Amino acid sequence: MRRILVWIGLFASSASSASSAPAQGAPPTAPPASRPLSIEDYYRVRTVGAPRLSPDGAWVAFTVSRRIEATNGDSSAVWLVPADGSAPPRQVSAPGQDAESPRWLESGWLRYVSDGTEWDLQAARPEASLVRRGRSPPRARADLPSADGKWIARL
Repeated sequence: MRRILVWIGLFASSASSASSAPAQGAPPTAPPASRPLSIEDYYRVRTVGAPRLSPDGAWVAFTVSRRIEATNGDSSAVWLVPADGSAPPRQVSAPGQDAESPRWLESGWLRYVSDGTEWDLQAARPEASLVRRGRSPPRARADLPSADGKWIARL
């Protein structure tokens, strides 16, 4: 689990500390000059949230959200990574569409909502097993359906 948190942390970080690190054996250098925070920095921030561990413990699904400068809105995507950190995270939701509420079904499939449509996919082969679930009624971001779809928790 520690390894997966490291992957997520590395993925969410927008700072490239590798380019500023001194070469091995080289004397340490002075830190770069600081600068004030700008509005452009705000739009570069990525927020990692809603981590969900699969029932078998092999996968972690999570969301990555960002602000869109042109619309001053936000966008989110669903990402998937092996829990042991053996592969880099990959986006499983369609690019350019808002995706949220990842949750695991008892069958081991991942379900999420993208632009009002529910989608199921098999974690081991997400690119080949996308199945359209049908149109969902518009929901507030705080509505969380149960795994069997019978109940909705409104937060």
